[in-house]
Amino acid sequence: MALDATPKGINANSYATYARANTILTTEWLNATAWAAATQAKAESALIMATFLMDATFEYDGSKRTVEQALRLPRSGLVDQDGNNIDMDTIPKLAEKACAVFANELLASNRLEDPALLGLGISSATLGPLSVTIDKTQLKSLVPKDVIIILAPIAGLDPIAGYGMRMSKLTRA
Repeated sequence: MALDATPKGINANSYATYARANTILTTEWLNATAWAAATQAKAESALIMATFLMDATFEYDGSKRTVEQALRLPRSGLVDQDGNNIDMDTIPKLAEKACAVFANELLASNRLEDPALLGLGISSATLGPLSVTIDKTQLKSLVPKDVIIILAPIAGLDPIAGYGMRMSKLTRA
C-alpha cells in the first residue's frame, strides 16, 4: 500500500509524509536509530501503522473536517497548547511529529507483542510455593509516552501525567 498523507484525503493513511517524518526524526528528535536503519518502504509502513494506531487510540477534540476523509484529522475546533486555533484544512504539526515518533518506536520494537513472563512487568518471581509480583509501572503501553505527551493538547489529555480520561482502553493494560 502506498503512503498517502493528503489532508482530508479519501485514501489517506498517514499523518506524515516520509520526507516530513525523516526531517522530524533526523533534526528534531533524539534516538531515531531504528528510523535511520530502516528502508524507505519499511519506514512508510511504520508511518501507516502509527497513524492507524493513533486513530484507534485517541479521541481528538473537535469534529472531522469532512465525512469522506479517511483519517480522523484534520478537524475543526482544534487548538494548540496556547489556545490558538489550528488550521482545520491541514494535518496538525503535533500529529505529524507524533506519527513520526510513533513510527520510529514501531520500527524499534513490536509494541503489540505481549512481554515475556519473566520480562517486562514482572518485578519478582518465586518458584515454591509459586509467587509472581506484577509491577504495572513496568508494562509497555501500546502508545509510547512521548507520543501521548505530543498529542495531549489536541486529544484532551493531561500532558504532565501523560494519560487522560478520554484515552481509549487500548493503551492501558
